[in-house]
Amino acid sequence: NMCGDGEWSDALEGTVYLSPEEFALEGGGGYCLNGDGVEITQDGSQSGVSYELYLDGEATGNIVDGSGSEISFGLITEEGYYVSIASNASCDYTMQNQIQVSIEYPPLEAETPIGPDVVCADTTTTYSSDGSPDADSYMWELSPAEAGTITPDGLEASVEWSSDFSGTASVSLYGINDCGDGNSATLEVEVNGIPMPEISGESLVCGNHSEEYSVEENDGSTYMWTVTGGTISSGDGTYMVIVDWGDPGN
Repeated sequence: NMCGDGEWSDALEGTVYLSPEEFALEGGGGYCLNGDGVEITQDGSQSGVSYELYLDGEATGNIVDGSGSEISFGLITEEGYYVSIASNASCDYTMQNQIQVSIEYPPLEAETPIGPDVVCADTTTTYSSDGSPDADSYMWELSPAEAGTITPDGLEASVEWSSDFSGTASVSLYGINDCGDGNSATLEVEVNGIPMPEISGESLVCGNHSEEYSVEENDGSTYMWTVTGGTISSGDGTYMVIVDWGDPGN
């Protein structure tokens, strides 16, 4: 103070311990569901020092003794953020880098294809989809195979329908990534075959008489008849007509 300096206090003696050297964690990343996990390593270590992984601030019990070189904590499966804390007899020290481990999944189910759900045989139609999150590529399928030929182009596909197929078919696609295949999304398509009617009825008839003629009845079909040598008296536009024959002849 303004009157001078006081006496020195008694000295306090202490001990300074050497902290562990600093190294860096490496590895981690994503791995596929039901996979073996990902390896976490450390690019160096000290003999006489132990290293423990901490997950989101909590000790994991995964402890590796230093060897003087790189060390591995093995394959890690639990998701989260990892750090390594080094401990010697007196000091703890957190190593460099925080490593994330995450689980990756196959793509979710793709969006249902958009396009015509009623088509005619021997035509070509186009289908598209908004796809699936996390998909790297897509697979299109046409079932049954005899329904036609499908040509994929990313999130679009064209179908060339067979001329001799009729019935229900399905157009499907699913996403693909490194973790596997996603679930299929399917659009059912009703394929109408090309009409090929066969007429049933008398081929030898009497002039000025009426006869009945018919073809197989198909739901969704319309019918147009033409007659030479006679006239349709009823049923025109349906699958069965009555023809009034005129004068003899073919």
